[in-house]
Formats: sequence, structure tokens, C-alpha cells
Amino acid sequence: MTEAADLSGVTIAVARASTQDTGVTAVAPADAQIRRFDDDASAVQALMSRQVQTIGLSNVVFSQISGVAGGRFDKKFDLSSQLQGIAVSPDSDALLAEINSFVTHSRTDGTPPAAPMARSTRCIRPGWASRCPISSRTPNNLDAAGPSGRLFIQGIAT
Repeated sequence: MTEAADLSGVTIAVARASTQDTGVTAVAPADAQIRRFDDDASAVQALMSRQVQTIGLSNVVFSQISGVAGGRFDKKFDLSSQLQGIAVSPDSDALLAEINSFVTHSRTDGTPPAAPMARSTRCIRPGWASRCPISSRTPNNLDAAGPSGRLFIQGIAT
């Protein structure tokens, strides 16, 4: 299975009304059966229990499946990709520099830097939303964080 045409006659799980649902629906042949589940967890469960043959999912969910199921499933092809960005308020130069440093390092070898994040502002650590003042989370004027786009891949796995 290397392209959408290969989904002919296949049962595919997707999370209802998700980007994967939209993507699979757009490319699946007429004889493919798309089974819509209320959430990613239910779609994954359908795959794991062999209620479906394939699943449309994000790279994050695929990573979680791979961690649990080892080599039992593999990625077949990409449905789409999109750039992700980060925005900060115009007066947040130090935060922007820290974010760009983090992204640059992560793009180099795929892992976040240990030292810079340990020293960084609390607003970019895990759980930041609960520890940052509202004004730093929802500024009135947002600027793009420059070259900090990340690639997000959705795909089909069996």
C-alpha cells in the first residue's frame, strides 16, 4: 500500500470530523469503507483489535502506537502535511530568541536542547498555560516567530 488507490476495498478507521477524516474521505476510493469513531483512542482501539485494516492518523498518534505495539504497524503513505508556527507578543524578544533556539536545535537532531530549556522562562515548559499570566498566553498583537515552523504529517498506517 503506497497510495490512496491502494485503499480500494479496505476498512479505514478515523476520528470523526478530524483532519484525518477529511483527508481520507477526499482520497479514498468509492469501495473503501471509512469507519468514523468518536476520538483517536477509539480509532486506535479498532485498529489494535483488528476491527479495521488501516487507520488515518497524525504522526503523534502513530508515534504512540509504535511505542505500544512495536513493529506491528507501519506507515504506508502521507495524506497531507502542514506547517506549524509559534506566535509571541511583539515585546517578547527574549522569549522569541529562546523559542527559536529550541526549534533550531530540535530541527538539527530531533531532540530538544537540555540546557537552554532548563534555564528558560516557565511559559515554554510543559504545563506553561497554568503558570503563565493570561497576558503572556493571549496577547492582543501577535507576530510570527520567524523560522520556527514545524512539519506535521498525517498518514495511513496498517
